[in-house]
Amino acid sequence: MMERLQLLYSNTTPMAFTEGLKESSHSACLCEAEGERFFKSRIIDDLGLLNQAWGGDPIVVNRKGKRIVITSPRCTLSILVQSIVFEKTMRNRGDEFQGIGFNARCLISYPESTQGYRLRKYRPRDLPNIGRFNARSLELFNKQVPLFKSKAHRPERTKLTFSTLAQAEWEHIYEWIERACRAGGIFFRNRDYASKMAENIARMAAVFHAFEGCEGTQISHEHLVSAARIVSWYANEFLRLFSPPSPAEIMMNNARTLDAWLIDYLRETNTFYVPKSYLLTSGPNRLKKADLLEPALQKLIDANRLSYFLGYPGLNLVNPTLQELIDANSQSNFLGQPGLNNSRRKKGTVMLLLHDNYYGQIVRGNAPFNFKPL
Repeated sequence: MMERLQLLYSNTTPMAFTEGLKESSHSACLCEAEGERFFKSRIIDDLGLLNQAWGGDPIVVNRKGKRIVITSPRCTLSILVQSIVFEKTMRNRGDEFQGIGFNARCLISYPESTQGYRLRKYRPRDLPNIGRFNARSLELFNKQVPLFKSKAHRPERTKLTFSTLAQAEWEHIYEWIERACRAGGIFFRNRDYASKMAENIARMAAVFHAFEGCEGTQISHEHLVSAARIVSWYANEFLRLFSPPSPAEIMMNNARTLDAWLIDYLRETNTFYVPKSYLLTSGPNRLKKADLLEPALQKLIDANRLSYFLGYPGLNLVNPTLQELIDANSQSNFLGQPGLNNSRRKKGTVMLLLHDNYYGQIVRGNAPFNFKPL
């Protein structure tokens, strides 16, 4: 009599997951084509359980009247999720995911959209490589089915080792990763992820060895190098998605945000003059602090998109006339230039002049001449 065989789990709970591992296969795959269900399911509240299953550590669950023990679990995740759902989850629980090492155990990627390039292409009728892959997957699955018959003897798991050349290569990779975790290294700010890279490489090399039906128990150098290339690609994806931005990147992003806001401001008000104080109260939310606003403004000044001037008391701050601007400049000179005394600095209002040859051209639907993107 065949026992219930369950390998795939979806929208499950921690208890249902552990009971499935106990009563059916000790190997499981949490699989979701709509990842929002996974991130909203109760299993996500027990990341420690998933970490244990991934690592093959024994799982022991004690409940009133029930004790579940899984001595050698195996767990795989295959989650497809929309970017907006994933980003929301990371905002709300990203620190938890990172702190417990859940993200480090995953191979995460965010492919660029192909919309606009999905042109019809000739597709061959026969796809021999996919056919061989599917046939081998089915063969491996059928070998496992008899192990789930009632009272079937489950053999000891096969232990794989590296060949001499593969072992030396793996140790070289491990040392490179370790050095990259030092201050200034590419993994310095993502050392938690780097800590699992060497193990992920070893695991993937073992999968290649088993899937291709190689003889013996030694993983070849070829399989190790192939696994290292793939895991390295995913590591680059992780760095791209999760590395905290550098101060220069933060300043540049703030400048772009301010630049876009000023374009909208000009469209809505039809005025090229903005009091600096107005930005601190009504400008972009992320730039309502002087220490963030100042570098962004300086970047736009350096790019010749705007400039400062000091308005005198009584100046029409909404839409000053040309004569008022001439008077303001003659009285105060440009901000920071000789002739601007402390008394006038206190009385004046720091103003921003949006340059017509950049902002005006954009609002009028023209391309600014000789301006490089930020």
